[in-house]
Amino acid sequence: MVDNSNIAHNQRFEYDEKRQQVNDLEMMIADFRRMAGDLDQQIKLEQQNSGISDVNHFAYPTFARAAMSRRDNLKASIMDLEKRLERARQEALEAFETLKIAQSADGLEAHRQVRPASRRKPQRSMPGVAGVG
Repeated sequence: MVDNSNIAHNQRFEYDEKRQQVNDLEMMIADFRRMAGDLDQQIKLEQQNSGISDVNHFAYPTFARAAMSRRDNLKASIMDLEKRLERARQEALEAFETLKIAQSADGLEAHRQVRPASRRKPQRSMPGVAGVG
């Protein structure tokens, strides 16, 4: 006999793990977006301070060029993380559906094992049979 409560517990654990992955990815994406925004501001400030906004100009600030590279890397990472996030959300949804099935199976098993006394058929002795009852 399979222990449905153990299966439901394992499914709950798997769902919680998937949900935590989604939360972690969402936080990473938000952090990377914030960092990319900060770099955008630093690039603009550096361009204003130098008076040069043309990245092909020979005197374009080195810091601004390096910040652009970091920002572009962050944006590429954000795109990759968004793809992973979409997969993680789908996996969490599937784990949730599996958990619901496991919980309903566990509930049905518990219902079968614990029947109220009023639902049981009373046992009757057979009249006219000696020694029975």
